[in-house]
Amino acid sequence: MSFCLFAQQNVTPAFDTITVEFDVWDTPYLLRSEILDTTKHDLVDYTIGSYLSFSGYAREATKKMEGNAEEATMDTARYTRFKEEFHAIPAIPSLLEDAERHEITIVNEAHYEPRHRVFTRRLLQGLYDRGYRHFGMESLVQTAGTDSLADQTTYPTLNSGYFTRDPQFAAMVAEAQRIGYRIFGYEAAGTGSAKLREIGQAKNIVDYRTAHPDGKLLLHVGYAHAMEGELEGEREKSMAQRLADTTGLDPLTIDQTAFREMSDILQEAYEYRHFAPEVTSLFIDSTGSHFNFNDSLRWVDRYVFHPRTTYVYGRPDYVFAFNQKPVTVTFDSIDTKGPWLVRAYAIDDDMAKVVPRDVVEMDTDGHTALAVPPGSYRILVTSADGAQRVGTITVE
Repeated sequence: MSFCLFAQQNVTPAFDTITVEFDVWDTPYLLRSEILDTTKHDLVDYTIGSYLSFSGYAREATKKMEGNAEEATMDTARYTRFKEEFHAIPAIPSLLEDAERHEITIVNEAHYEPRHRVFTRRLLQGLYDRGYRHFGMESLVQTAGTDSLADQTTYPTLNSGYFTRDPQFAAMVAEAQRIGYRIFGYEAAGTGSAKLREIGQAKNIVDYRTAHPDGKLLLHVGYAHAMEGELEGEREKSMAQRLADTTGLDPLTIDQTAFREMSDILQEAYEYRHFAPEVTSLFIDSTGSHFNFNDSLRWVDRYVFHPRTTYVYGRPDYVFAFNQKPVTVTFDSIDTKGPWLVRAYAIDDDMAKVVPRDVVEMDTDGHTALAVPPGSYRILVTSADGAQRVGTITVE
C-alpha cells in the first residue's frame, strides 16, 4: 500500500556557495559512496547501517544490518496454527482501543527501520486523545538538570540523540511536541551489562513517572526492551517486565520486529513471508485472541505486520505519509557532477544544528524525490568533492 498520493513537483533553485560546519563531531549525512568507502572511515557495520539509514538509503541500510542474518527455519506447529486459525485486521484502530485500557504502552523498533518511527507517529494523536501525555524514548540524550525536550522551540537537533538524527525519528518527536506530549529520555548509559541496563531504564522511567504522575506513558524502545516475561540469558528480564514488576501496571507491548520484511525474503519468518498484508495489520483468531509465538508463550501483547515496502520516486512509500510531497530538483546551475546529497531544512532552521526535514541522494536523472510537506525550504546540496551550495524552494 503506497502512501504517496501526489504528483511529483520539480524545482529549479538558484544556488549560492556556502560552508556549513555541523554541530557534531561526526557528520551522519553522507553520500552512499562515502559511507561505504572503507579507506576513509573506520566504521563498524552497525555505524555504517545507521549512517545509511539517516542519509535516506533505507534499503541499503537493511542489507548492511541484516547481511549476516541466518535463513529463517520453519516452526511447523506455529506456522500451521497461524495459517489455519488467524486472519488480519487493521492494526491502528485495534491498538488504540487496547491502549485505552492501559496506563503504559510500549512500541518497539528496529533501529535502522524509519518505517517503525512513521508507525509510532501514526499512533500519537489517537493515544493523546486517550489520555497519553508523556512520550519516552531511549534515543534521547538526557541533559543534566532537564527531563524534557517539550520546552524547546526548535526542531530536534543533531545533539538531541543518536537515532533522532533520522529525519523520520525527528519528525516523530516534533509531531509529539506539536500535539502536546512531554518528551523525556530514560536511557541508562554506562551500566556495563545488559541486565543493569534494563534495570536502569526501568528505574529512570519510574523516577520520571513519580515526578510527573498525571497522564499515561508512551515508550518507543529498541527491539527486546519491549519483551515481557522471563528471558533466557544474562538480562533475565527486559525493561518492560521490570517496569511492570516495579509499578504493578501491565503495559501494552507492541512489537514491529519479529514478523517483518527483511533484506532477503529467506530471512523472514514464514508467517510474514507468506502472509504479508496489504495494510499494517494484527492477526487474530475466531475468538478475537491475538497471535502469539505459541500456545503458551507470549513475549509481547501485539505483533504488528507491515506491508511490503514499495518504492515510488526512488523512495520507500512510507516517507510520503503525513502529506509529504515528492519534489525533484534541477541542478543545471551547479558546475560539478552528481550525485549530490540533498538536505531540506525549514527556512528558519539552523542548518548547522537541526536535523534535516529530509535527506536524499540525487542525480541529474530526476528519478529520486525529496519528501517534504508544503512550505518553503532551504536545500543544502553537497557534492562528492565536499563543496556545499544552498538554494531556496517552495513546495505547493
